[in-house]
Amino acid sequence: MEKCVIFLFTGCLIQGVLCEFSISLPKNIEALEGSCVFIPCTFDIQQKYENELNNTKRIWFKKRKPDRIVFDSSNHNTHRQAEIFGSVVKKNCSVRFDNVQKRDKGLYFFRLEGDELNYRYTDHPNGHTEVNISIRELPPPPTVTLFRDLQEVTEVKEGDSVTLVCSAKIFCPFTPPSLSWSLTPPHFLMENITHESLNQTHISSDLNFTANHRHHGANVTCTVKHQKNISASSIQQLRGNPSPDLLWCLSGKELLNSSAVLQRIGNTSVKSSLVLSSESLLNSSVVECFSKNNHGSASSQVQFLQEKKCNAKTQEGFQDIRIYFLLGTVIGAFVVILLCLLTVSLQRSMKKKSPDSRRDDAPQIIPNQTEDTSNDGEISAQANDDMIVSQIIYSSIDFKRKHTPQEEPIYANPSKR
Repeated sequence: MEKCVIFLFTGCLIQGVLCEFSISLPKNIEALEGSCVFIPCTFDIQQKYENELNNTKRIWFKKRKPDRIVFDSSNHNTHRQAEIFGSVVKKNCSVRFDNVQKRDKGLYFFRLEGDELNYRYTDHPNGHTEVNISIRELPPPPTVTLFRDLQEVTEVKEGDSVTLVCSAKIFCPFTPPSLSWSLTPPHFLMENITHESLNQTHISSDLNFTANHRHHGANVTCTVKHQKNISASSIQQLRGNPSPDLLWCLSGKELLNSSAVLQRIGNTSVKSSLVLSSESLLNSSVVECFSKNNHGSASSQVQFLQEKKCNAKTQEGFQDIRIYFLLGTVIGAFVVILLCLLTVSLQRSMKKKSPDSRRDDAPQIIPNQTEDTSNDGEISAQANDDMIVSQIIYSSIDFKRKHTPQEEPIYANPSKR
């Protein structure tokens, strides 16, 4: 029996609470200038006034001195464009104001007016019964985050799938904004773009791609475009894996205090140059370059093969031979040139002789004769075997006895042998 009494008493309390005047609406709403603002709202009344709702007006006021009516459900010729939703019987007080301006900011409240039912919801002591509307000139930029399954992941590796989520606020659900993706530089491949979420407060878009080293330094931009071409953008820069550390080794030993020069090539490559002296390189020396970061390492090597060097004495001997060869060549060339000059000079001197000295090209032979008196008293001529041969040969004749004027000299032509 006691349990039934307690149950009935509790039920009456709940019914009493549910049948009191109450209203449910947001405390603050942010609106975009030139767009619309939507105020979701529901109310409740005491049970005894349920039958009076059909003849009750729904009125929105802007709180000021005096209060000003901004919307009256029974009079559509108010000062502004607005629309109230649902029916009073369903206790819906949601309203939309179009083309809001800065002057429209402030506190708004709801009131019921009828023959028997008149109630201003600012009089309710429990909870907030007014909504504060603020107006902003430009929309806020959208937010770009990792997909919820990847939010705990701080970094991804090349080849992993990445999903970015762009979310923007909806100021007017009747004309929601649009979202678009772009990237700089534009070679970035957008594999999949989907618009998934759309409710009364937010819109979101997902971008899925496979991480690649070429994405390092690229800017991913998500742009939201509202009513009247009012837009805002959010830019996120993609950063690749950290730059590697480079290490040089010579035949397995690390080169400390080396003359290595580090140079960055673009956004994803690092170049290191190393200068080694010939004294530090032995036969079959191996030079290795190691690259490593938090995700792995790589290496590359080069082997040097040196030629055998000659000793100092051998090098000096080769040098002496080269000197002697060069000296002999110079002397030989000088002798050849001298002989050529002498030959040319002799030929020129022979050509300059007079024509009288060359009357007979054949050589003339005049024997050297001695005059002797033989037994018969005749003069005999003896030809000297030794003859001087020349183009012009002069010879002298010795006469041992004098000739008489009547006598003429006798010339003898010796016969040729």
